[in-house]
Order: sequence, then structure tokens, then C-alpha cells
Amino acid sequence: MICRIVEPKDRTKTIGKRAPDGAWEIPIIGEVGSFDLSGEALLRELMWVKPTSVRFVIYSPGGYVYDAIAVAGWITEHNIECYAEIYGLCASAATVYAALAGPKRTAIAPGSMFLVHLPYGGDEKSIENATSFLVDLYIKAYGWTKAEAKAHMEASNGEGILWDAAEAKKLGVAGEIMEGAKVAAHYQQNLKTMSKNTITAKAVVKLSAIDAVKAALSEGVTVDVEIDADKVSADAIAAKDAEIAKLTKEVEDMKAKAAEGDAANAEAEKAKADIATATEALTKALDEAKAAHAKEIAGLKKPLAKATVPDNQEAKTELGKADPVAAAVKTQFFKDMTPIQRAAYDRAMKAKAAAK
Repeated sequence: MICRIVEPKDRTKTIGKRAPDGAWEIPIIGEVGSFDLSGEALLRELMWVKPTSVRFVIYSPGGYVYDAIAVAGWITEHNIECYAEIYGLCASAATVYAALAGPKRTAIAPGSMFLVHLPYGGDEKSIENATSFLVDLYIKAYGWTKAEAKAHMEASNGEGILWDAAEAKKLGVAGEIMEGAKVAAHYQQNLKTMSKNTITAKAVVKLSAIDAVKAALSEGVTVDVEIDADKVSADAIAAKDAEIAKLTKEVEDMKAKAAEGDAANAEAEKAKADIATATEALTKALDEAKAAHAKEIAGLKKPLAKATVPDNQEAKTELGKADPVAAAVKTQFFKDMTPIQRAAYDRAMKAKAAAK
């Protein structure tokens, strides 16, 4: 990006208000949106420089309108004063930069052309949005009515009409036609679509493209120019398409990885649920086994038969307590005996015990 502080110049022959000394110069040369004319590049430059005024040197067939819209938004938000100089051609998206300057701060070189047209190439929503932005911008910059702005853009089935310098000034696009320019040039341009153009430049002098054009227009240097930009535009579009394809593939890869992750998470949740179910079943089975085991142990601890009780002893229960029924029978048995019978019974029991 070739940018510089504007040097002092002789403005005695100018009509419109040209850029003041110290304005930050931004060449809008070539296709808008490509290389150093991308919205990203220009925004980074403006954010770094933080200028209070800028001078656009325009020679462009247009390009990607949303790159120009991005720059216009930043400049408007930061209240930057704009100036524009048009050399050769200002069409399509490049007109955004001229409109930011407005007619009082725009000068156009003799032989130059200006064109507005309807946006194209995107989806319906993006086209409608860009059209609405451009109509509002032209209304504010040039004082056109909404109907006039749309009529200019919709001319020739939406391809617009090329205006020469005099027509551009008459329609309020530029406030000044530059004087003193001496240019010998071969101009080859598809005037109908503005989508394809050929601009090849060969200069005898050792100057940059912009310096050669500026020198020719301001100092009378004769430059033989054959300018052909079709291949440059095609290469730029191919590069952007390749970048979009690369980004699209990266997005698809990320989506695929995300889908794999979702599947793995679903499998993990199912496995977790299965483990919980199995754990519950095993716990229940273990509790049942414990209960059955305890019951079996309790059964084994029970005595196989009641303990035998000698005839002359009280019957005991399994816990060592006297059997109440046996005690009652024995009590009644002794109660019914006479003293003599009881004495005979005791002697007999003693003899029996002694015999054992």
C-alpha cells in the first residue's frame, strides 16, 4: 500500500476544495477488495495512522462493495474529512470513496469516467443490503432523491451509464474538472458490464503508476499508456476463490470433528447408563444373597432336639428356663400324694439314681 502525506501544491487553478497539506493519502488504484485495497488492509492502516483527513487518489473499475462499505463505516464513525481525485475511471465500488468526499471535495481529471450501477454477484439479501447502503450514500453525498439514485443505478438493466467528466460535474458528482493535463493513452474497456476490463500499462519514464499519472496530469508529461487489468483481476479472483475454498474445507473438517465428538459423548453416556443399571442389579442380588445366607446361618444355630430332662428335675426350655407345663404337672403330681407316698417316691428315685 503506497500512502504518503500530501505535499504542498499550487492550487491557483482549482475550483473545488482540494486536500489540505498533511492529509493522509490513500491510492484507490485497481480492484477494490484485492491485495492492499481490501477492507482489512485499509482498516488496519486507518487504525494505525488515525488521520483526521484523507485524500483518495482514485483509478479503479470497482470490485467488492463490502470492502468499501467497511472502510466507509469506519471513516464515518470517526468523522474523518475526505477528499477525492479521480484519474481515468471511478466506477462501481470505487464510487463509495468519491461519495465519502462529496462533490465539493472531489476533482475529476479531463477524459475520466464515472459510473454507478446495481450491485451483483451475491445472494439476494446481501445485494439488497448493498443497494440500500449505496442509495442512502448517494442521496447524502450528491443530494439526489431516492428515485434519482435508483434510476442512475438501474440504467442499462442495472449496469449503469458511464458519465464523462463534464457530465459528472453537471450531475453533482464532482465539483471540479482539473486543468492542464496532457495525456496520450490507449483506453480499452468493456463499457457495458464493467465486470471485465483490460488495462495494461507501459511507461517509458521510471515512475510508479500513480506518480506517472499524477505527473502527467499536473505537469504536462506525456505518457504512452496501454493498460490491461483482466489478468490481474482474474488472478485476484482466483486467489480469493482458493482462499474461500480453503476456509470452507477447514469449516467442514471442524464440523466433522464436532460430529465425531458428539457421537463419542452419546456412546459414553449410554455406557454410563448401562454400568449404572448393572451396578443396581448386582447390588440387589448381593443384598438378597446376604439375607438368604443370614437365614441359613440362623437355621443352623437352632438345636436339633429338646434336651432330655431327668424324671426328678424340672424341664427346661432351650434357653435354660423351666418348662411351665412340666412344672405344673409335677406340682399337681406331688400335691395328690400322701406323705407316705411322697416318702416312698423319693426313696425310689434315690435308688434309681444310685443304680445309674
